[in-house]
Amino acid sequence: MTKKMSAFKAAYRRSFQEYIAEASETALQHAYELGRQAVRDRLGPMDIVSTQQEVLLELLKDAETARDCIRMVELSHEFSTECLAPFELTHRGFLEVEQLNRKLEDLNKELETFSYSVSNDLRAPLRAIDGYSRMILKKQEEHFDEETKRRFRAIRENVETMGRLIDELLTLSRLGKQEISNARLDMEGIVGNVWQNLLTSNPDRNMILRNEGVCPATGDPSLLREVFSNLLGNAVKFTRTRDIARIEVGSSREAEEVVYYVRDNGVGFDMKHYDKLFGVFQRLHSADDYEGTGVGLAIVQRIVSRHGGRIWAEGDVDKGATFYFSLPQKKNGFS
Repeated sequence: MTKKMSAFKAAYRRSFQEYIAEASETALQHAYELGRQAVRDRLGPMDIVSTQQEVLLELLKDAETARDCIRMVELSHEFSTECLAPFELTHRGFLEVEQLNRKLEDLNKELETFSYSVSNDLRAPLRAIDGYSRMILKKQEEHFDEETKRRFRAIRENVETMGRLIDELLTLSRLGKQEISNARLDMEGIVGNVWQNLLTSNPDRNMILRNEGVCPATGDPSLLREVFSNLLGNAVKFTRTRDIARIEVGSSREAEEVVYYVRDNGVGFDMKHYDKLFGVFQRLHSADDYEGTGVGLAIVQRIVSRHGGRIWAEGDVDKGATFYFSLPQKKNGFS
């Protein structure tokens, strides 16, 4: 018998004897408090029942008359019922939480469906705007003054931005329903491929990648590539003002997970705005200074979550930022 169980039994016996002596509401309240303590001590309903039976049998031996025995049994039932009440409330609370979770899951599915539908519906008018603006600019450009040309270019740029936003919203909405494959992945190869693409698309930048070693993983290749594409892409974007962009990737094996990171020497961010970092449409920097839709990190968080991992970050204004994400060790085949 554990110390907690022994202490509970002793307290139960004392309180029950008080209730036999004085069947008052105050004495019965002690039973409820005992039940609450049992919940806190992680004892179960069967512990209460076995204690009740044991204490009752001990006390029945000392009963003088049959009437005393009957009264003691009746009081024991009342006392144990009150003692078990906190367990009923806990169970009811658990059931209510389960119901709320189911409702939230249903609501999330509805929101994902709505987001997918709206994003799809926006594509057609956006293509029309893009097509007509192209056609007008192509046929009439020579008749336009510079201001009109500038306005048409602004329309085209905003159409492209809106297109990227719709694509990312569709990606985000699909992640809740998408099947996750479970392939063994060469994360070094994924990082190398993503970095090569970034070098190609930024030929005028002076960028250095320091690779401290990236552990292999088990997961969805396209989704985990999206994670590194987003994190490394952000590192490149937010080091734009540096003469030399210094970016570092690496990983470490912890007790139950593998932690990956991407670090840069860019503009960083203020940690007091951390709660906005992974929200949809949340931006910590001006869109005029740094392009983007404000959806990328939300996508990364969803991908990591779907793989059973977590994501977090550290930043310091004008000193850079480090983004971490983890994947469970078991899913990566490590022991």
